[in-house]
Amino acid sequence: FLLKKLAPPLSLALKVMAPKIAEVEAVIEKSMHLSRAEEEEERKEKRQAKLEEMRVMEKLKNAREGLKVVRRRSVSLMEECSSTISDYYKSIDTKDLSSHIKSRFDAWDADHSQALDVLEMTEALAAMGKRPTPDEVAMLMLRVDKDGNGKVELDEFDHMVRESLNLHLESCWCRMCEAGRKAAAETEAAEAAEAARLEKEAAKAAKAAAAPAPAAKGKAGK
Repeated sequence: FLLKKLAPPLSLALKVMAPKIAEVEAVIEKSMHLSRAEEEEERKEKRQAKLEEMRVMEKLKNAREGLKVVRRRSVSLMEECSSTISDYYKSIDTKDLSSHIKSRFDAWDADHSQALDVLEMTEALAAMGKRPTPDEVAMLMLRVDKDGNGKVELDEFDHMVRESLNLHLESCWCRMCEAGRKAAAETEAAEAAEAARLEKEAAKAAKAAAAPAPAAKGKAGK
């Protein structure tokens, strides 16, 4: 009886609520669809990021391999050039070496700029017996040009020759060696000063320890 009595209002309520229920279901379905689309987009972005990371790693690997090749070629080139320079200058007496280096440097310095550019360096090497490629000259310039101005000054050229002849660089007057000697002298002086200070403090501490302790002062208690 109760169910029969409630059936008509329940049926009416369901009819009234049906559009709202459908609307809610549609919203839920749309939300689920959007969620799936967002998840797929996120997965796609992750895949793209992973691929990009793999491409970058491959480029880095190739760059490292390229640097190794360049480094090996640079070392090989320096050995070849050192041999060429050594053969060219080895017959010169050591005491006449500086003047001979300057004489040849001035001859190869075609524009009288007091520095050898790439073309002049190429001609200098050719005169010494090696005809390098442009890439080889560029690599050599990077090694010899210590101040990075794109040219080789006389002191840098002199340093290169002495290094190729395996001469002790204590006699080299180039800026790099002079700066190295100055830095070494300053370090040595600083270390000597610090050692003297520590020795003085140690002597002072030893003297203080050897001195007799002062007699205690005070009145005897009654």
